[in-house]
Amino acid sequence: RTRNRAVAIVGYTNAGKSSLLNRLTSATVAVEDRLFATVDPTTRRLGLPGGETVFLTDTVGFVRKLPHELVEAFKTTLDVVRDADLLVHVVDSADSDPDGSMAAVRKVLVEIEADEVPELVVYNKSDLGPAAARLAERSEGSVAVSAATGQGVDELLGAIGDRMRRVASEVELVVPWDRGDVLAGVHREGQVLESTATEHGMRVRARLEPSSVGALRRYVVNGRDERDGRDESDGRDERDQRDERDGRDEVNDRDEGDGRDERDGRDERDGRDEVNDRDEGDGRDESDGRDERDDRDEVNDRDEGDGRDGSDGRDERNRRDDR
Repeated sequence: RTRNRAVAIVGYTNAGKSSLLNRLTSATVAVEDRLFATVDPTTRRLGLPGGETVFLTDTVGFVRKLPHELVEAFKTTLDVVRDADLLVHVVDSADSDPDGSMAAVRKVLVEIEADEVPELVVYNKSDLGPAAARLAERSEGSVAVSAATGQGVDELLGAIGDRMRRVASEVELVVPWDRGDVLAGVHREGQVLESTATEHGMRVRARLEPSSVGALRRYVVNGRDERDGRDESDGRDERDQRDERDGRDEVNDRDEGDGRDERDGRDERDGRDEVNDRDEGDGRDESDGRDERDDRDEVNDRDEGDGRDGSDGRDERNRRDDR
């Protein structure tokens, strides 16, 4: 689907849907008084009194108890109906049971999940008698027309435009001179009502859909000074940049802190290892000292023993000599 609004013509077979498309758009769709004369959808561009442009599509005529197989066969046509922004429901005012025909059409709309699409009822063939006007009077918001003579067509176009504008918002924008692409998008996606050249860019009053307004919100001023939109955008940009810098600083601080913690942990472990090494070395030194003293004591004991043995031998020899 394009950004241009889509309007689908629906109705019971032979209600005059193709005739109405031809009248509104100067199309040349074949008009025949037979069942399913229109099989493939026909789409034409339609300009509305307010300057809006919509795509108007003629669809297959509905009948009572439409077989499921036909619903599948006309799926392309029925997809157009389901995707439309507005349904123009054409009713044959000369029909013996117009209410029954309307009910049959609406039943099919439920089957194809198009029953929630907004509907504008159009009673056709007002040239054949007062029935069309009478039916339109009892149905609020409906229109009586004659596709054959053009009677009531202007009122119908105004009604379609009013329905389209109900879902659109009128906004004012200031588009900078270097954003020609944005200005082109405004013309493409909405209805430009007024344009004025200013110092800061093109000031535009336009009618846009809510989705388009959301996408262009940074350029919307709506009565504020045209600098406000730019200043507000710049303020958001500056805040975003500060937030981004603060986020990076916080990450860096955490990383630096983690690095210090990791180094402190390593230093603490190294210190404990060094103390343990010293303690272990001191233990070994102390043990070595005790071993060395033990060795010296053992040597002294042997020397002292040896001394006593030598003295005993001399005394014994002296006694023998005396005898």
